[in-house]
Amino acid sequence: MQLTRFDLYQRVCARPLSKVAPELGISGTALAGICKHYQVPYPGSGYWTRTSLGLPAELPALPEASDETIEITPSTQKPRPKRAPEEGSARKTRRAAKPHRPARHALLFGVEEHLRKTREVKEGEFLRPYKRILPDLISSETALHRALTIANDLYLALDEQGYRVHIAQAAGDLHRIHVKEQEVERKDRKY
Repeated sequence: MQLTRFDLYQRVCARPLSKVAPELGISGTALAGICKHYQVPYPGSGYWTRTSLGLPAELPALPEASDETIEITPSTQKPRPKRAPEEGSARKTRRAAKPHRPARHALLFGVEEHLRKTREVKEGEFLRPYKRILPDLISSETALHRALTIANDLYLALDEQGYRVHIAQAAGDLHRIHVKEQEVERKDRKY
């Protein structure tokens, strides 16, 4: 296709390059390169945003130069050469990849932070977090990291076997065993 500089300037000022380029059979990047080579200015993306919002925007002026004819040839994709199969070699098969095992079970994200925000505990007592909807873990401050690691390994192993690990609904008829959290029996703490 043949165009003069002025014709090209009018086209690129009327619509964005991404809309004009397919009509010419080339990419927007190639059209921008042609405009740069022949010193044909085109409005940037901010211009089209401003005009779509009804705001004033100025078009760049076409600089003085010879009004020569520009030849634009549509780009054609070259077909890829087909690879010849190698003689004597059997097709290589890949071993089935193991399914990706996450590093941490989804139920344990952010749990450590909530378990550390606890009611006052004395040395050696179990943590008593304020938040109630947490995985059922009973641990002291010093053993918390180990307890979370064990729970993570257990939850991931159960998931791999097809068992769903989640927090039980409040309406369920589930009860946990009572754990004495004090070495010396004192007043019962209900929380």
